[in-house]
Amino acid sequence: MGTREINLLLSVAGDLPDRIRLIAPRSDLWFRCLDKSQMSGLVDSLGIPSAPLLPVSGNGAVKDAVESLGWPCVIKPVSEQTSICGEKALILRDPEGLQGFLNDASGSPEPLLVQKYFMGRRHNLYFLAEHGRIVDVEETRVDRTDRRNGTGLGVAGRRIQASPEWVSHLRKLVSSLDYHGMGCFQFLESEQTGEGCFLEVNARLGANYGHLQKSGADLLERWIEQASLNESRNEGRPETVRSLKYAWTYGELRSIERRWSDGSAGLGETAHDLWKMVESGLKADVHLDGSWRDPRPAWVLYRRYFASLLKRLYRKGRPVPKVSAHARPTQSALPR
Repeated sequence: MGTREINLLLSVAGDLPDRIRLIAPRSDLWFRCLDKSQMSGLVDSLGIPSAPLLPVSGNGAVKDAVESLGWPCVIKPVSEQTSICGEKALILRDPEGLQGFLNDASGSPEPLLVQKYFMGRRHNLYFLAEHGRIVDVEETRVDRTDRRNGTGLGVAGRRIQASPEWVSHLRKLVSSLDYHGMGCFQFLESEQTGEGCFLEVNARLGANYGHLQKSGADLLERWIEQASLNESRNEGRPETVRSLKYAWTYGELRSIERRWSDGSAGLGETAHDLWKMVESGLKADVHLDGSWRDPRPAWVLYRRYFASLLKRLYRKGRPVPKVSAHARPTQSALPR
């Protein structure tokens, strides 16, 4: 369930009959987590590592912020509820990229955030909290996403042992927010230096949580139990966990097709991406597309996708009939 759907549910929560219990984050907590500028200030005050971030409005302020932070940098909307040029974030690496963005956004009064770029792999800490106290936490490392620049949705990754350092940072944030319920805390970690950087926290599950559920994690069941009985079990998870790989083949296939269609990837690059997709699928312990026990949903998903793909390819390859400038219209084409 995404941001739009949760917004809708929270807007009607007070009108639901008593027999229906809505399992969702508190409204104030939900909207506070959506505000990236406010969350950045809180994270800084708690001493959680994060990249410098500046709120801006207008092209002049964007240029000043970029010059202050240096290259490369990230431009993103203030709230997760909006996008920027159809993306969650844009990475600008040089003045040409900045000028292209300014040309596209010319005259837009929307407030934005400019942040120093941090290179690293994305990690998700899925957690269950009870009145500001962590009950349990699981960590997932995202190895590849559906965007070349590392933004977007994870298409390949694995479950790993939760980082004690970042769990400690998470505890501080959860306590400060008096967090109650389930959430997803994201950070980046540099493969070269091991340093980390806070990314964001969402008061909902991420798209790749399904592989934790399939691998035996019971955070979701405990969240439902917490909401139903106003309490949760106190058993923690084992000290060590097995590293389970996951793959979201459908999401990666669509991203490969998109890059091929818009010309951002050539034949060789597309072939390499397809091979990586197949390799990840073969090595994965868990497939987010579906289950071998019930393959019908995945079968319907792929059948619709390939039927649509064939239609698009047919339209793209069909020659456009040429009409002579001197040709007279047929009787059926004449206005009546």
